[in-house]
Amino acid sequence: MPIIRVGELISGRLIYIDSEDNVIKAAILMRENNISSLLVKHKGDFVSIVTEKDIINKVVAEELYPGDVKVSEIMSKDLFTVSKNESIEEAAKLMKKKGIRRLVVLEDERIVGIITETDIAKHLKAIVGGAP
Repeated sequence: MPIIRVGELISGRLIYIDSEDNVIKAAILMRENNISSLLVKHKGDFVSIVTEKDIINKVVAEELYPGDVKVSEIMSKDLFTVSKNESIEEAAKLMKKKGIRRLVVLEDERIVGIITETDIAKHLKAIVGGAP
């Protein structure tokens, strides 16, 4: 089986939110773009990622009003990255090791996308004969 690179599975479309925006705006952006996470920018630089799980666990389950909660208060503290030239197998191993479901994809230290475990699973399913 040929080696599949991370860069082959990303869309290249970067959807992001400012760290000072509230969680309502984040949820709306996720819904409008049919995605489960957003890159987070602070003062023009990408600093983190916020996910649906962050919203559920840190806002909804805590009974907080999402309009009063800034993205910076619930975003992940670490930004895990992978090169777009890395194999999807290595990306999957890193996700497992770190206990995460998505990685930020870099090309020459510039963010070019996000790859999720779902992206990898869909691709592998298509290879072994399932529908994409």
